[in-house]
Amino acid sequence: AVLYKKPVIFITTNDLERSRIDANYIYAFSWEFKKIPYNIEQNYDIDWNKELIINEKIYNNYKEKYIKKNGSKEEYFWQIVADEMKKMDKH
Repeated sequence: AVLYKKPVIFITTNDLERSRIDANYIYAFSWEFKKIPYNIEQNYDIDWNKELIINEKIYNNYKEKYIKKNGSKEEYFWQIVADEMKKMDKH
């Protein structure tokens, strides 16, 4: 979602809420995006206009923090690996 700039919505269930480990992951990820997870077993009046907004700054921060460092190549991982393997083969 981050790489392709797609909206992210976090959901949970009563069972997940009871599982501390699973709930912690969901809340940690949602915190990174400044969002609140929705328990799908409860009723909500969801403001879809707000939920579908993509905050470029948050997405870019997440990308730099977890996916790729700022200034690194804008190539697919497999292409970078293949290029490095070609370099090793020449030595």
